[in-house]
Amino acid sequence: MPNKEQEYDVCCQHQFPLAPPTWGFVGRQLEIAEIEKALEQHNILLLRGMAGVGKTTLLNYLCQRWQMTNFAQDIFYFSYEQQAWTLAQILFEIGKKVYENSELAQFQELSQQGQIQKLVSKLRSQDYILIIDNLESLTGQRLAIKNILPKEQRDQIQNLLSQLLGGKTRAVLSSRSGEYWLQPETFQTNIYPLQGLDQEARLLLAQRILQSAVSASHLAEIIQDQYFEKLMQLLAGYPLAMEVILANLKQQSPQEIWQRLQGKDVNREDQAERLVKCVEYIYRNPSREAQNLLLCLAPFSEFIERSFSLPNYFQQLQTLKPWSNYTFDNFNNLIQEAIKGGFLLPTKLSSELLNNNKIISEHYILKITPCFSYLLKAKLDHNQETTNKALLAVFVKHYQLLADSYQSLMQSQDIEQQKLGVLFCQLEYNNLHQALLFCLKQQASINIFFCLDKYYQLLDDLNRRLKLSEFVCQAQQTYLPQIQTGKRAFHRAMALDRLAISYLQMQQYQKAKESYQQVLKLLQSISGVEQRQKQLALGSTYYQLGMVSRELGELEVAQQHYQQALVIFSNLSARNEQGKAYQQLKVVAQKMQEIEKRREQGLGNR
Repeated sequence: MPNKEQEYDVCCQHQFPLAPPTWGFVGRQLEIAEIEKALEQHNILLLRGMAGVGKTTLLNYLCQRWQMTNFAQDIFYFSYEQQAWTLAQILFEIGKKVYENSELAQFQELSQQGQIQKLVSKLRSQDYILIIDNLESLTGQRLAIKNILPKEQRDQIQNLLSQLLGGKTRAVLSSRSGEYWLQPETFQTNIYPLQGLDQEARLLLAQRILQSAVSASHLAEIIQDQYFEKLMQLLAGYPLAMEVILANLKQQSPQEIWQRLQGKDVNREDQAERLVKCVEYIYRNPSREAQNLLLCLAPFSEFIERSFSLPNYFQQLQTLKPWSNYTFDNFNNLIQEAIKGGFLLPTKLSSELLNNNKIISEHYILKITPCFSYLLKAKLDHNQETTNKALLAVFVKHYQLLADSYQSLMQSQDIEQQKLGVLFCQLEYNNLHQALLFCLKQQASINIFFCLDKYYQLLDDLNRRLKLSEFVCQAQQTYLPQIQTGKRAFHRAMALDRLAISYLQMQQYQKAKESYQQVLKLLQSISGVEQRQKQLALGSTYYQLGMVSRELGELEVAQQHYQQALVIFSNLSARNEQGKAYQQLKVVAQKMQEIEKRREQGLGNR
């Protein structure tokens, strides 16, 4: 014998125009009882709740429940998310259900006012249910599907509903907002605020979502995880948010998702509300254009520079087919919507950071909220692979250009320019690092690494500089053997050079020596590089090996390396480098003389 849930699904398929929810209907028994009680006391009710809380799903279920329990003779359902229902259309659809044959023909021949009088008389005297769903679309609220009616036609809808007040027909209106234009003459104070699912229903829905994504054993582990409980508290029983977020447990742990959704906003009281609004904005945005443009923001992390960087980024995007028909005005409008929603937070650089620098006085930074960043990246992961690759390629190219610009600033002789370069690297670090990871994965140019290396050098952060160099050099070990020519091969050698410098500064001399020897080997084998650039790099490497050998006490070896560097620099007429190598040769020679003198004195004292 079928249970109530199976009966509901069958009923949905045959009688109600909306498909049953993917995971079936769960919970809401208390809400149903309270709604039915409220309708007995006042026959028009507003069901109010945020997008994604499950208003339409609940109304869908109520229709089936009321049909099966004979709660009413018939039910009339109209959704403004489906179309902009006018009064004439509503009268026509209800008339078809309550009148038959000749009476229906007579009804349709009446004027609109005559139809209203006849239908209102019937509805007031008999038990029917009228459901008007998604009223936010009728008035064109932000992020709602726009099926707007002009004020004159809205007033006609209001007039019909007001005439039903106090009659036997019960009306349920649903909306994300208060619909104050209807309130005085219809539902008045009869408002039911729909919240998230209760604890039991939340867990049941979560299990159903996860059953389709993970194995039974993994599901059991997730349910027992303390961070799963925290994640469930954050989701607050909002079905849409649960469906979107919990699906990611297939690839990520509850702790990782929980931390990435919150960032540093751990103690915010409105976390659940902000998360649900963010899910709505990204996953329920009615505009296809908005959906595509939103994904353009997915690669960014933590900050976006709005005044110069973002326009340049979008200009590069317009060269690709998916975004070629969009204008920057479209993109900028979307940014404004995200700012209004609180997903992007404008931050003008403080005077302390600017240090009265006129060049960046107009720079505005947009801080990306953690949940917005996480949800965009999650959606991008489920997007078409070819589109994703194209988008990431533009993102990487954009930050390669910025990295060159920032590095030029940091290499300037002007201290203020250096500070400016450091400031931009500080703000854009996560984006630069993300782009670098993609470069390493694609075995592409790593100029971003040299920018970040210079950044750490100016900060005098030896530990982080060393860790970054180790990470990059280790990643390059997987490069294809044929990458032995041109810029990429030279970058491999220079990355090892930066690693060796870091080891030298950290007084790890043996590791520095080994790294410099690898640099020599790479430089001697590569081709397709401008000869002077290659020779300067070789000379510099021999010079640095001389420094390392001297620290290791290998003075004769150090002397050989300095001599090799001097020969190369002399051939290149690189006078500054020549002078440095010659000076070090004098230092080593003097050191060797001192050692020899002490040795002779020691022999004489025997």
